[in-house]
Amino acid sequence: FEPVEIIENITDVLCFGEATGAIDIDIVNGTAPYQIDWSNNGVGMDQNNIVADDYELIIIDQNNCMLMDTLTIVQPDSAIGLEVLSETIVTCFGGSDGGISVLANGGTPGYTYLWETGDTAPSIENFSAGDYLLTITDDQNCVSVNTIELHQNDPIIFEATVENSTCNGYDDGQIIIENITGGVGDYTVFAPQIDSINRTLFSNLSPATYSIIVVDRLGCSGTFTGGTTEPAPIWINIRNPEDSLMILLGTPVDLETDYNIPTASFSWTPDRWLDCIDCDSPVALPTESTPYRVTMTDEAGCFAQDSIWIDVNKERTIAIPNTFTPNFDGHNDVFTLLGNNPAVVRVAVFQVFDRWGGKLFEAKDFQLNDPDYGWDGTAKGKQIEAGTYVYFAQIEYVDNKILEQKGSILLIR
Repeated sequence: FEPVEIIENITDVLCFGEATGAIDIDIVNGTAPYQIDWSNNGVGMDQNNIVADDYELIIIDQNNCMLMDTLTIVQPDSAIGLEVLSETIVTCFGGSDGGISVLANGGTPGYTYLWETGDTAPSIENFSAGDYLLTITDDQNCVSVNTIELHQNDPIIFEATVENSTCNGYDDGQIIIENITGGVGDYTVFAPQIDSINRTLFSNLSPATYSIIVVDRLGCSGTFTGGTTEPAPIWINIRNPEDSLMILLGTPVDLETDYNIPTASFSWTPDRWLDCIDCDSPVALPTESTPYRVTMTDEAGCFAQDSIWIDVNKERTIAIPNTFTPNFDGHNDVFTLLGNNPAVVRVAVFQVFDRWGGKLFEAKDFQLNDPDYGWDGTAKGKQIEAGTYVYFAQIEYVDNKILEQKGSILLIR
């Protein structure tokens, strides 16, 4: 019997890992019919869409003649791969000066490159950070699609703490820069509106908007823009249409005030002749011309002031009659000291004498206009005859001065 013989036609796998191989056989000797067995459990003489491998074939003809053979489908040694030769990371976050250079390997040499950007070189330049698709095609038109990440330096991040002005009109605001990260170290911090000095504390700031710039050693920067503010002004006004006030000695002055905050402390200077020095509206009884100033302080230590000049007129006049008629008709029956001068505290002594110096009457420690302390024209219970008599008085004033008054009084009957 003739031995079984075959003619094989093998199609190798062109792209690594694909199932595109094929084996076609023709039996040229032996006696049909044939029993054909493949190691991959394939059926028939042709095997299509198979992967690279060794395939064992057994054919037995009608005469039990047997052929055993191993047929091999090969493929490239490896899939198409790539090596990133270099990466130029983007210098500053959000910039576009990055680049990537790659080299393909595996598959069948003879590569072409196509980036999603349309570039066809193995390198790209001046791109921003992100993922880029690269399609590599080898000499057998096998394709590998790759995602390549282009990196960048981290953004410069920092904390800016703003401390506003404590009081309206104060230039004591602050901006503090701290916890700087990102970029590439060796940071410089400055505020162009202020100066170019490298520092992280910007103090004595007036209310305004400022830009603080942090620059790393590569020239990359991060910017904070923010402002310091000030509280609303506080005010206090002494209720007087003018900045000065003239009063008679002994006249009390109500220093009433208006102000615009709910909680405050008060201090008055000087502290003389006031019924309180830490209230909002004291009563003043100055005996000298005096400038009063009130200082109002809020809970933050901010203060407002107002002042008033009180000019004291030290007029010390009182009314002393020169005639009286003690005839008990209810009119001018008593000789006493009169007047409405607010400077008078009291009449310390009031005396009446005859022409020879004999004391006819004396009263002490009383107020002006009090008839109960006046002379009724009697002495020792007897009426004094008409005539001219001499009086002497000591008047005490609110400034602790005691002045004497002397003169004569005509008694008419």
